Order: sequence, then C-alpha cells, then structure tokens
Amino acid sequence: MTPAVVLAIVVATQNVDDQATESMRTTAAEALGSEDAVVVREVDDTTDGETLRIESLVHAQAAAQVMWLDPAHTRARARVHVAETNDWIERTIVFAVVDTAIERGRALGFAVTSMLPEETLAANPYRAGKRPETAAPEMRTTVRLAGLASNGLGGGYGASIAGEFFVTQSTALRLGIGWRQGAVPVLQGHDTAVHAALGISFWPRRPSPERRLAVGIRLDAVALRYTVSDNRVSNDGTVVIAITPPQSKTLPAIDALAELALSVTTAVDVVAGLGIEAAISETPIAIEGQVKDTIPALHGLAEMGIRISF
Repeated sequence: MTPAVVLAIVVATQNVDDQATESMRTTAAEALGSEDAVVVREVDDTTDGETLRIESLVHAQAAAQVMWLDPAHTRARARVHVAETNDWIERTIVFAVVDTAIERGRALGFAVTSMLPEETLAANPYRAGKRPETAAPEMRTTVRLAGLASNGLGGGYGASIAGEFFVTQSTALRLGIGWRQGAVPVLQGHDTAVHAALGISFWPRRPSPERRLAVGIRLDAVALRYTVSDNRVSNDGTVVIAITPPQSKTLPAIDALAELALSVTTAVDVVAGLGIEAAISETPIAIEGQVKDTIPALHGLAEMGIRISF
C-alpha cells in the first residue's frame, strides 16, 4: 500500500541548498509524525501549475512552493496549497545573516507545516490534530548605541552603549555604560552624570517575519556618579581658579523603561525607550559649605538608537 503523503514540498532547482532543503524536509516530517508524510521535489520552475501537478501526482493533501528571494538566502517565500479547499496561503520568512543553512531549513520546515489548516492536520494519518508550532527567530547577542535625554537638574543629553545577551527567545541580560551632561544654573556650570548598568530586558512581543514592531520592558541596577563643575572663576593675579572645586558623588540607582523596536533589516533595529531613573537619595550642591541646590533622586529618561544583532 502506498503511504499517504500529507505535504509535498516543491523547490526550484536553481534555489536548492542541500543542507537547508534536507533540514526543511526532516523538520516537516518530525512535525507531521513520519518520514512518509513529506516528499520533496526539485523542479525547474515553481509555478502554481507545476506545484498542483506534483500535489496530484503524489496524492498529497497539501503542497508547498519554497523559493529563496535573494542570493544570500536571507529571505524565502513559502506558498502552501490545500488540496481539499483549493486555498493558497503565503508567507515570507526572514533570516539573520548569521543563521546557518540547517537553521534556515529548520525554520522553513516549521513554517510550512504551521501553515496547514486544522482540517488537514486532523486528517493526517500519522499525527492527528496538534498544530506544529512555528519556530521562533533565534536571538543572540546585540549591541545597542543610543542617544539619551533626562529632565531637570542632574539631567541633560548624552549617549550610551550596551550589550545584550539573550538567554531565551524573549529575555536578555544587559550590560551598559553611558553619560549625560546638563546645566547647573546656581554655579553657571554643568553636571556630568556617568553610569554603569547591569539589568534584564524582556520582549513579550517579539519581531517575526509578519511583524516588524516589537515591544519590551527593561530594568537595570545602576551605579550613578554625578560630577558638578563651577564655571565661575576668580583671578588672584597669578592664576585663574574656579570659585568652587568640582564636586562628585556616587550612588546606587535603578532605571525602568518601556521599549519599542522597529526592524530595519534582519540584523538592525531602531529602538526607543521611555521611563524613569531613581537614585537612592538626592544629591546636594554646595557653595562655600552651604547647600544652594539639590539634584533630585527621580528623573525622566528617554533613549533612542540602533540595535545590531550578531
């Protein structure tokens, strides 16, 4: 008796990547429950007519056209035809440049099986009912470069750099440094805030081939150092000196931000964040031993920059 074929995968000969194609076939077979459930056919041209001919020839319940859209094999299009309903379903899958051929094939195998309707899966003689889950994009290490802004005394404008190390598909450990500078009117000078941060970011809504916008939250423990400089000077006849020496203070803080990431390419996102920074205490500014102003413990914080994935 001829085994029942659930899915026929049609690949254009000029697009064939042996490792990716075999990984796609084995992944789809695993998802459907049997090696016999999937067949792969290489053709000169993946037209709808040729796909339907192969679907009929092997008596498949569905057929999938798979075609790479660029020479680097970072984008692929999958079109699935369901024999019973004569419906077509189409999806574009985007990969990172660093993804291997085996990883890309595995993602394609999950993608084409996840496009099968419930009725087709229910009629699968090898594995009834349960829908295969789509493979999530693999997250690795990212570097983030951002401009930042903070309000009020102790705020100002600056920049930051951070590394993110994803430990799951949606959660990353963070390590970052940054600085900002703002005016101190009472001294006619400025304050510089330098920080080092260690924290975690969580992305419950991750990017996908169908969704370019991701939503996340971030929480950091921060070592914050303020240095306040006095621009007023006096001249004793031999040397010009600042009236008040620079004042510095280091204190612990936390920051919490809501973030949005917009995918520009498979490896580059534009990321924006908005939230708060809270130090453990206020920071007094003294002139000749008397406190004249205070840097508050709480600041609004905004960031915008790019995130590069490796």
